[in-house]
Amino acid sequence: MLSLSGGYQRYYSSGARPVGVPFLGQSLGFLWQFKRRWALLPELGSARTTTPNFMTDETRLFHAGIALVHTR
Repeated sequence: MLSLSGGYQRYYSSGARPVGVPFLGQSLGFLWQFKRRWALLPELGSARTTTPNFMTDETRLFHAGIALVHTR
């Protein structure tokens, strides 16, 4: 399954100003049903934000994850 994602995160750190990170990207996942009520959902995603970092004016974000899904 392919999905679009977007959001806003705000990071806080001791001794530093808060940083706001708006982002827009996509995720790609696959639902693998291995039992009647259990499934695995591996997912990869990437996003872009206009928030600068210490090397560039634009930042790319990446995530990978896996979820164990139980249904009734």
